[in-house]
Order: sequence, then C-alpha cells, then structure tokens
Amino acid sequence: MLYDPAHFIYSSSPELERVNEEHGQWITFETQYAGVDTHMAIIKFFRYLSLKYFEVFELRDDSQYWETDDAAVCLIRFDEFNLVVNMMGEKLDLDEDDFEDYEDFEYDEEDEDDLESVSGRMDEALMRRGGMGVGLN
Repeated sequence: MLYDPAHFIYSSSPELERVNEEHGQWITFETQYAGVDTHMAIIKFFRYLSLKYFEVFELRDDSQYWETDDAAVCLIRFDEFNLVVNMMGEKLDLDEDDFEDYEDFEYDEEDEDDLESVSGRMDEALMRRGGMGVGLN
C-alpha cells in the first residue's frame, strides 16, 4: 500500500506508526505546473509500479493520460487548463506589476518541456529495470 510519506516524516516515531487504510486511501499531488512531459513521465512511473507491485491500483488523472495513454489527449487537457488559468488572470486584470515579488524569476523559453526529454528518460530508466516487459504503454 502506498501512503503519504509526510505522515511519517513529521512523526516522532515513524517505525511505530500504524497506517489507517481508510484515511490514507488517497495521496494527491499536482503535476500541472511541472509541465506535460514531466506529468507523462510520472504517469509512466506509476504505471510501472501498478503493474509490477500492486494487485489493485487506482489513479485519477485529470489529463486522461493514465486512462488513454495518448500524448495528444494529455496535451489538449493541459492546454485547456492553461486557457482557464489565463482567462482567470485576465478577469482579475493582473499585470506584471502584480508580481513584483517574483522579479528574480527568469523564464527561458528554451527550458520548455520537450515531449521526449523527461518522458523519454523515464522510458529508458524503466527499460533498464525491465519495466517495458510489463507493458507500460
């Protein structure tokens, strides 16, 4: 069973902790801001884990990549999310002055995700571990 590691990190005696299966049934995390490529790499990793180590494994993926294994569907869902975020920003009438606390942040378009970079490296890593034999895609 997977369980939120933060529960154990903040425990004074993690080795004595008992997992409440009903309470710890879901672990949630956001990958949308990590980019499509990283999201797909994480989904591939969970697919490997689910097939290799678990009899029952449920994952809810808003991008639908988990369910469809289709990069195009994933890209469309990420674009939809970005569109909503941009529309909300426009509605709130935000401009660069609203983000002056973040002036040290530098965005370089060359750093944008390449669909083969992280996802491809995950494929290679799982291939070395025999993961492709369990049908990741």
